[in-house]
Amino acid sequence: MISYRKIISIALPIILGGLASSFVNVTDTAFLGHYGGEVPLAAAGNGTVIYLLLLMAGIGFCMGGEIMIARRVGEGNNKAIGKIFFHILSPLIIFSLIFIVLTLSSINNMINTICKSESIALATNTYLSYRVFGLFFSFISQAFKAFYVGVIQTKIIAWNVLLVSAINVVLNYVLIFGNWGFPEMGIRGAAIASVISEAIGLLHYVYYTTRFDHKKYDLFKIYSLDWSLMKTVSFLSAPIILKNVVSITSWLIFFLIIEQMSQRDLAISHISRSIYMVFIIPLLGFSEATSTLVSNLIGRGEYDGVIGVIKKICLLSFISTVLIIPLIIFCPEFLASFYTNDVSLIKDIVPTLRVVAGIITIFPISYILFCGVIGTGNTKVVLMIEIVSVIVYIYLTYKFALDYKLAIHWVWCSEYIYFVLMGIIASLYLASNKWKNKIL
Repeated sequence: MISYRKIISIALPIILGGLASSFVNVTDTAFLGHYGGEVPLAAAGNGTVIYLLLLMAGIGFCMGGEIMIARRVGEGNNKAIGKIFFHILSPLIIFSLIFIVLTLSSINNMINTICKSESIALATNTYLSYRVFGLFFSFISQAFKAFYVGVIQTKIIAWNVLLVSAINVVLNYVLIFGNWGFPEMGIRGAAIASVISEAIGLLHYVYYTTRFDHKKYDLFKIYSLDWSLMKTVSFLSAPIILKNVVSITSWLIFFLIIEQMSQRDLAISHISRSIYMVFIIPLLGFSEATSTLVSNLIGRGEYDGVIGVIKKICLLSFISTVLIIPLIIFCPEFLASFYTNDVSLIKDIVPTLRVVAGIITIFPISYILFCGVIGTGNTKVVLMIEIVSVIVYIYLTYKFALDYKLAIHWVWCSEYIYFVLMGIIASLYLASNKWKNKIL
């Protein structure tokens, strides 16, 4: 039986890394909000969502490999892990280069099509034309992260994110505002800072891994391409990739719908989303632990322990998230002031943040159940759950925003339905026991 202490030991470094990463997102948004107001703030928000949409393809591919690595660890087959890592890393290098070229060749038409405001479209285009180069470094870094999560050695992830975050904050301060003798670059500076930070993060992973016990896993061997293994990784990863793309696309569509309401509502939503992402950091750490531990238990043949460990993680995730909700409820103006000094904007954000506080009481349970399904390896079910939940979510967002013309905080209530539906479907699947004896 996996103890609460074991779960926390796996999740805590990821949580600390997530805190550092979210701190960067907060400072990025805050710097741009104070630098140029609503337009660069909204543009960087849009550009980041598009960047995440591309990155999620790589993360999804790594997630499939991570599940396989955790399964082999559970089986005691460590020597197979290096080969799996190679078959994750190689395609990711190729995919990143393809995505960079495709994005640069289509960025103008894409941004002009999806953005209503010309000023936001121009700024988004500027941001993304620099930011997209970070995909190369991020894709490869995700492969290393998948390896370390899969072998349940997560401390390096926290140190890596802390390093990247610290460098990014300093570079943002220098390049956005033109401090320390550097030219003032505004939104371009924010994008360049992120790319440089990601490159340094990758170098850190490579350096650490050369000093790690990589021979135990045959990690740096050059393998001939095993089409059977590549097929297994691809078929396992493809639904997760599609799930991630669907998830981030829904996020992008949400913001595009909000933009049709007003530029003010879009700024409110980007700031609220940034605060939202900070407060769910504990959940994201526990979610990584969930899929890894579930796959590891199945690899060891301990099927009866799966539901028990999911329940434990649900409890830990719920407690860790709910404990910080009072900060949103009682100090919303204080949180919003980090992002803007516009008093009227801060006042308008408060109702949406109150809605966010309610959402993150549901999120911890629903998403951990969902990640439990991911850990079983039945990724087709994962994709089905995501698609059903997103269709309902987007439909309600559209109706609330454009048909009923509700205030922005009521539009955000569509997130309640999204997570409730996700949790119900995931729990029904886990209770069915159809995930047992899934061979990877």
